[in-house]
Order: sequence, then C-alpha cells, then structure tokens
Amino acid sequence: MLPDLVEMLQQTLTIEPFAGESPTGAITWGPAVTYAPSLPTNGARVTFRPKRIRTPLGEELVARAEVWLDAPGGVFPTITERDRVTLDDGSQPPMLSIDKVVDENGVPEYVKLYLG
Repeated sequence: MLPDLVEMLQQTLTIEPFAGESPTGAITWGPAVTYAPSLPTNGARVTFRPKRIRTPLGEELVARAEVWLDAPGGVFPTITERDRVTLDDGSQPPMLSIDKVVDENGVPEYVKLYLG
C-alpha cells in the first residue's frame, strides 16, 4: 500500500474468523485479529456511506460502510465473508463482500471490506 494511504489507516477494528457451527447451530469464532495503527497489521480506514455492491453470490445489496485494510509485505490478510468484524464503536455489522486490490505488478496492495 502506498505510504500516503497507510497514513489514513487510523482506526482500530477486530476480525474473528468463522470457525464453524455447533450441532445446535451456534456459530463459533477463532482467535481475533486486531488491526490498529500501532500494530504491524496497520490500522483500518472505515467510511460510512451507502454504496451499491454485488456479493459473491451475485446479489445486489447496499453496503453502509467500506473498510480498507493493508496487505503488509504483499500478502492479503485471510478474511472471508463469514468472519465477524467488530468496529471501534463496538458494532458488528455483517460482512457483505470483499475486494482484494493488487498493484500494476499483481502484488497484493490492500483489501476492501463492504459491511451491511
């Protein structure tokens, strides 16, 4: 990610990977990964504005928030639409879609998460 963009990653959020479902249907989560400006993962940039998106299943939805995360060292973070995102205000909006952005050489640069 360009240094000017990294400077914009000033918010903190946590992502817990989807681990599975119990026989009763309760969802379980793996260990949380925190994205913060003071950590090697860098922080996040969260903007709130409606945006029409298309989910991986082809549904058209309106995302209420867009999150930018760095791909440090040219490696995308492991994130799926089933993971749980907790924003710095404590809210946990559903993840609707993920876009992985590469530079002109095909090197991972950043990830955009679209939240409901």
